[in-house]
Amino acid sequence: MKVAVVGTGNVGSALLFHLAGVPNIEKILVMNIEDDWSQAAIMDVAGANPEAALKFEVASFDRLGDVDLIGLTSGAQMEAGQTGKDVLNANIKMTKSILDSAQLKKSVFVIALATPVDEVTNFIQNNYKLPENQVMGFGGDLDRNRLSFVLTQRQLPNDDIEIIGEHGGRTIPVYPGEKDFEVVSKSVRNFLGNITVQGGRPRNLASGLLFAKLIDSIINNAHEYHYISGFHPFYKMYVTWPYIVGDKGVGAPKDITIGTLAQNELNNLIDRKREESK
Repeated sequence: MKVAVVGTGNVGSALLFHLAGVPNIEKILVMNIEDDWSQAAIMDVAGANPEAALKFEVASFDRLGDVDLIGLTSGAQMEAGQTGKDVLNANIKMTKSILDSAQLKKSVFVIALATPVDEVTNFIQNNYKLPENQVMGFGGDLDRNRLSFVLTQRQLPNDDIEIIGEHGGRTIPVYPGEKDFEVVSKSVRNFLGNITVQGGRPRNLASGLLFAKLIDSIINNAHEYHYISGFHPFYKMYVTWPYIVGDKGVGAPKDITIGTLAQNELNNLIDRKREESK
């Protein structure tokens, strides 16, 4: 299988390091606006894994039609004074510019990362008319791990926990008992912001690792649950949820037990998403 990684910022660079160890990848095309950025990222990987780095290749966006899976790691971040809509419009424009560069395979898998990922993922599927199971948004796996960390810090049980709704600021934690729900929810939603406040711009190394695990699940048919933005057959829209992932892409959503507080938030979120889509 051939994979394209678009963008070699913090996430893209970390992703390349982990993809070097994923079996059954024939070629990894590395794409940027500037070829020098791609070459530098490949050389960085070669310093750790010279043999694996040989399957990396600098490529332009018009080669996207050659690949079986596209990992879109590039995207604009919210700046001071911007709204969520500003970032969404910028990232949709960027995503369209990249994907319009080639005729994509009808069988291609596309994984989006750009903020807000649920909306960007929905745009990709609708605009390029790809099967819903082949288009997904990354981020929920991060939120699920962040929820585990927050619950452990508060000495609350961290088993049987889930993440639903959306990635990031509108994520909804699901855990037994729902003790301290508002505080726990705020901690998970503000997790990335707190990293930024305490340590400057985050390096997003965890994103690279978990992104690679998601790609691995597709390529090697792991048939494991991932917390991703996928098309939910019940809600008839893209929703972050635990879905089974394998070589057919996004499979069935997990049947989970949702507490009263989380269910209320989910109902409100679904209503807002339906209103926003009008």
